[in-house]
Amino acid sequence: MGRRGFTLLEIVVAMAIFAMVGMALKDTVMLSDHSQHEVFQHAGSNRHLREVSRRLLHELGATDADQITVTPLSGGNTEITFPLPIFDAGAPAWGVMEPGINGGAPSVGWQVRYTVDSTGAARLLRQVLDDTQVVQKSEVILEGLANDPAAPGFVVVQAGSLWDVSLRLAGSGGLNENGRQANFQVRTRN
Repeated sequence: MGRRGFTLLEIVVAMAIFAMVGMALKDTVMLSDHSQHEVFQHAGSNRHLREVSRRLLHELGATDADQITVTPLSGGNTEITFPLPIFDAGAPAWGVMEPGINGGAPSVGWQVRYTVDSTGAARLLRQVLDDTQVVQKSEVILEGLANDPAAPGFVVVQAGSLWDVSLRLAGSGGLNENGRQANFQVRTRN
């Protein structure tokens, strides 16, 4: 008599094979999604690091080296304070012209300060100080700075006529195991 169909054992073995193949495909898709998420996160973080670097490059490059005050902070980080060139009633002056403060009008004697807030996760802050050194505006411009004295997150050092700036993010495993960093030099106006 001819055989017509599969035995129960053959069906169970086929189902087990398909189940293993399905689980392997699911694991592959999940790993791919996780890798894609890490790559996008890494790329976004790098883009933000470049944006902050450009902002620092622009503002430090606009000021005069004699106007910059560098203060060492705990954890090996640095704080820098400086005015920017502005025009007050048509005359050049030093201060800040910040949208949202004084209606965007020039504020002579005011300064910009970049400092590290180390409470919790280290963050780079950009602050606007009035002429009595009171913070009038504060914004977090970079989160996740390294907070290790051996490899601090924000360091600014004068090297001759240039300023060496180093921004370092804390590592978090995966693609960012050693952290990311931006190092650049700025030549001020003088």
